[in-house]
Amino acid sequence: GGGGGDGGEGTGDGDLKAKLGAGAVDEPSALSPDIIILDVGGMTCGGCAASVKRILENQPQVSSASVNLTTETAIVWPVSEAKVVPNWQKELGEALARQLTSCGFNSNLRGTKYFHRLGRPTFCCLNMLCMFLFTYF
Repeated sequence: GGGGGDGGEGTGDGDLKAKLGAGAVDEPSALSPDIIILDVGGMTCGGCAASVKRILENQPQVSSASVNLTTETAIVWPVSEAKVVPNWQKELGEALARQLTSCGFNSNLRGTKYFHRLGRPTFCCLNMLCMFLFTYF
């Protein structure tokens, strides 16, 4: 498993991931001015983390993403065109957090106190599969 984050510009992406994984970073700008860091809740297994990665990478403004299940974070590398908008990190980060939340993963842009929440509980993707199998088979 693993992967993602290969679209980061320059060198040191592994260092960025190590700092994030160690919890040594609180502000996105402490890592790189060219990334977005999201706090992502509701992931309970590798399948959930893979779903978050897929959701993020399916957004047109995203070049690549790396998701860490243990630290409940995602690093997003946007496409160059996304960075021309004023205040792009906040605007895109909040939009991505809303998208993840609408898909069942309560999320927020790192450094903001507001956490996007669903009005209903979320379930692990495996639980949903079990519920589907129980219901239909």
